[in-house]
Order: sequence, then structure tokens, then C-alpha cells
Amino acid sequence: MTIRDIFRRSPLGSYGQGIRDAPREVIFNRQLLFSTFIYAIGGFPVIWDQGASSVIPSLPGFQTHFNISSGSNASTISIFISIFYVGFGVGAALTFFVNDLIGRIWSFRLYSLIYCIGSIMAIFSPNANVLYGTRFIQGFGLGPMTVSGPISIVKIAPTEIRGLLASWSVLLVSIGLFASELCALGVHLHVPVGN
Repeated sequence: MTIRDIFRRSPLGSYGQGIRDAPREVIFNRQLLFSTFIYAIGGFPVIWDQGASSVIPSLPGFQTHFNISSGSNASTISIFISIFYVGFGVGAALTFFVNDLIGRIWSFRLYSLIYCIGSIMAIFSPNANVLYGTRFIQGFGLGPMTVSGPISIVKIAPTEIRGLLASWSVLLVSIGLFASELCALGVHLHVPVGN
């Protein structure tokens, strides 16, 4: 028995064979791939926030505007980071009811809108208390997106490529973390200190 035979009999080999045997219109369906990308991108802002919120409090502009020092105000920084996850958990728990009520597509749009409203409010936050509220709103939008996105992908994906398409969510989560760290570094190096 050769290595090639062992690979053909493995689960990965049978998965590859299933993809090769599937009709091309199942694999290369533009509407399916685009829809999968849109649902998968719901995981991008969550990890973006995790990466950015760990670095942003140390930026001089943030510390000046909100009168927070990341070194001496550990409790304030922990509230800034954790209040997001309170909204995240509440939103994720409620998503099943909202999805059943208005459907996956409209609920995903609603969650995206809630996140965008929270982000716009965060940009114009005059003080730390308002910022905490916006962080809760952002989490309330993003928690459900991370639940409904992968569920929607699995529901629309054909069985031949379901696992491959579901992994797009994890890929975009990884890209989000990388991008957030690069963005925070770019802001630190190239943006003058200010609001």
C-alpha cells in the first residue's frame, strides 16, 4: 500500500473526491460564494474589536481624549474591554428568537445596522461613559452576527462543500485580527495625537 492509497482512503481524500465528483455549477455558484462571503465577514469585526481594543487604550490620543491612562486605570480599561462582551452575550442569546421572527437575512442586516450605529456613536463619544454605552451597542450587534453567520452558511451550502464554506468564517476572523493589529500600529506611527 502506497502513501497515495492511504491518502485516497482518508477522510480528506474522500472529501476531495466528493468535490471532484460534484457538478461544477454546485462548486462555482457565484451567488452561493458571494452569500457565503457576506455571512463569513460577520466574524471579521468581532476579532477586529478584540485586537484593536487591546491596543487602542494605550494610544496617546485615546488617553488624552477620554482622560484614561492605560497604565494607572486598569479598572477603567477592563470596563472598556469587557462591556463589549456583555452586549455580545445578550445579543448572541437573543439571536435565535430574532432569527425565527424575521428570518436570517433580515436579522443579519439588523445586526449589521446595530453594529454600525454603535460604531458611529463610538467615533463621536464625548466622554468615557458614552463610550461604554456604545461598546455595549457594538457588542449587541456583533454577538448575533457571529451566531447567525456560520449557521446561515451551513444552511445554504451544498453538502459537497459545506465544510469548506463554513471555514471561511474562521479565515475572516484570522484576517480581522491581523488587520486590526496592523491598523493600530499604523495609527500609532502615523496619525498625530488628537481626538
